[in-house]
Amino acid sequence: MAGIGKKNKTPHIKSQQQAEQNKLLWAGILLILVVTFLSYLPATKAGYIWDDDDHFTENDLMNDWEGFKKIWSSSSAIYYPLVLSSFWIMRRLWGLAPLPYHVVNILIHATNALVLWAILRRLKIKGGFFAAFLFALHPAHVESVAWVTELKNTQSGLFYLLSFLFFHKYYAAAKERTLIPRKEKKNAAFYFLSLFLFVLALLSKPSTVMLPAVLVLFILWREERIKIRNFIITAPFFVFSLLSSVWTIWEQKYHSGAKGAEWSLTLLERLLVAGRIVWFYLIKLIFPYPLMFIYPRWEVNASSFLWYLPLAGIAIAFALFFLKWKSWGRNLAFGFGYFLILLFPVLGFFNIYFMRFSYVGDHFQYLATICPLALFSAGLFTFTERFGVNAGVLRKIIYSFILIVFAILVWRQSLIYKNEETLWKDAIRRNPNAWIAWHNMGFLMMNEKRNEEAMQYYSKALQLKPDYWEAHFNMGLILAKEGYPDQAVECFQKALELNPLEIKIHGDLALALSKIGRFDEAMKEIDYFLKNQPDDSSALYNKATILSDMGRFAESIAWYERAVDSEPDFYQAYCDMGTAFFRIGEKDKAIAQFQKALSINPDDEVARANLEIIRRGATDVAPE
Repeated sequence: MAGIGKKNKTPHIKSQQQAEQNKLLWAGILLILVVTFLSYLPATKAGYIWDDDDHFTENDLMNDWEGFKKIWSSSSAIYYPLVLSSFWIMRRLWGLAPLPYHVVNILIHATNALVLWAILRRLKIKGGFFAAFLFALHPAHVESVAWVTELKNTQSGLFYLLSFLFFHKYYAAAKERTLIPRKEKKNAAFYFLSLFLFVLALLSKPSTVMLPAVLVLFILWREERIKIRNFIITAPFFVFSLLSSVWTIWEQKYHSGAKGAEWSLTLLERLLVAGRIVWFYLIKLIFPYPLMFIYPRWEVNASSFLWYLPLAGIAIAFALFFLKWKSWGRNLAFGFGYFLILLFPVLGFFNIYFMRFSYVGDHFQYLATICPLALFSAGLFTFTERFGVNAGVLRKIIYSFILIVFAILVWRQSLIYKNEETLWKDAIRRNPNAWIAWHNMGFLMMNEKRNEEAMQYYSKALQLKPDYWEAHFNMGLILAKEGYPDQAVECFQKALELNPLEIKIHGDLALALSKIGRFDEAMKEIDYFLKNQPDDSSALYNKATILSDMGRFAESIAWYERAVDSEPDFYQAYCDMGTAFFRIGEKDKAIAQFQKALSINPDDEVARANLEIIRRGATDVAPE
C-alpha cells in the first residue's frame, strides 16, 4: 500500500504544476489583451484618414454582392482582395461607424502578439513573453493599428504568424520521424494548413512574400545546413511567393502609378537608400521618437562618402557575427538576417507609390520587428540571469519600466489619428517639408468650404513641390468657385502641362474658359473630355453649362438630361436645367426640375428661392 501511495504522488505534483502553468499562461494572455487595448484606447475614438475612402468608405466594391464578386474577379481589388473582402463583410455588419473597425484592428494586433508568444515558447526563446508584449506595445506599430486601412498589416500578419506556427509544428514532428500513421496524417495536415495560411497572408498583403525565405533561414538556424528534403517542403511556398511578387511589382508600377522621375534611381542609388533604410528602422525600434506619419524624403547623393557608411555598417555587423559565431554571433546573424529579409520588399529596390513622399514609413516594418525584439528580450533575460536570486525581481522592474514607457508613447501617438486635420497638422509640425501633408490639409479645408485657408495650404505645397499638378488643379477649382475664372484657367493649364494624360483637367478648364467668353476653346476642351469619357456625369454637366453660358438654353437641356441619366442624384444639374427651362419660357418644367433638386438636397436655399420666384411670376431667377 505504501508503494502504491508513493507511485501516485508524482502525477499529482505534475498536475498541480501544470495547473499553475495554465493559470500563468491565461494571466499572461489576459494581460497582453487588456494592456494593449487600453494603450490604444484613443484610437477607438479616431475617424478615417487619407486613403480609407479609396479602400472602403467610398469604394463602390463595398456596396453590394456585385462589388464583392469584382473584388475576386477583376483588377479593382488591386493586390489585397482578402482585406477588401474583410471590409466588405464589416460594412454589412456595422456600416461605416469607425469604432468597430478600430476595435477589430486593435484586437487582431493583440492576437498577433499572442501568436508570436506561442511561437517563441515553441522555439524555447528566453524572454518570449516580454518580446510578445514589446511587439504589442511598440510605438512604431501605432500606424499599422490606428490607421484602419492598415488592416492589411494586422490581418496579413496574423496569417503569416499562424503559417509559421503550423510549419514549425510540422517541422518539429517530422524531425522525430514517427511511423505512426495517425500522427503522420496529422502532421501532413499541419503542413498544408501552413501553406493555406500563407496564401491567405499573400491575399491580405503581398509583402508577406518573404515567408519562404524566413522558413529557409529558420531551418538553417536549427540545422546549420539545408538538405534536399528542406528544399522540397519549402518549394510550394516559393511558388506562391513568386506569383505574388510578379503581380505586386506590376500593380505598383502600372496601377498605383509608381513610375516616373521620382522613382528613377540608379542601382547604386537604390543600394545606398536600402542601407540607410535598414539602420533607420533599427534606430526607430531602439528609440521610437519622434515618430512621423510622413518622414523627410532623403536626397540621395552617391558622391558623398557618408551615404556609403550604412552599407559598410551592415557588412561590418555580419563580419562581427561570423567572428563570434560560436558565442553570440550565430543568433544575432540570423536575427539580423530575418530583419533584412522582411524589409527587402520595402528597401527601395522595387517601386512603391508611397516612396513618392518618403522612403520610409512606420507601417513598412510591422513584421520585420519580430526578430530584433525577440533578440533584445532574450539578451536582457540572459543578462539579468547574472544576478542570481535577484534576477527575477530585476527583470520585472526593467520589463515594467519599458512597457509603461511604450504604453504611454502608444497612447500619445494614437491621439494624432483622431481625424485628418490632427493627422496632417501633426505631420506638418514634425516635418514642415512634407508637401503632401500641406496639400492634403488644403484638400480638407476645400471640402469644408474654408477656401481661404485651403489656398494657403496649396500655396505652401506648391512652394515645396512646384510640379505637383493636383495642387495647381485644386487651386483652379477654388479660384473658379470664388469667381476668378482668369486665374483658374492659368492653374488648369499649368496642371495640364504637368500631367497631360489627366482627362478630368479638360472638363474644368473648359468650364473656366467658358466663364471668360472663350467659347471655342471651351467646346474643344469639353469635347475632348467627352470623347474619352462619354458617360461622365460631370463632363456632361459641364457641356450643358457651357451651352447655357453661350445662350443656347434649348441645346443645354439635352445635355443636362444626359447628366442626370448618368447620375440620378445630380441635384445641381436639376437646378441648372430648371433655370434653362425658365429661360426658354417653360415655367412648369422649370418648377419640376427645382422640385426634383430640392427632393435630393432640401437645404439648397437658392433652389428654394428660385422655385418661389417662378411661382410668383418673376421674370428672372438667381444664379446657382
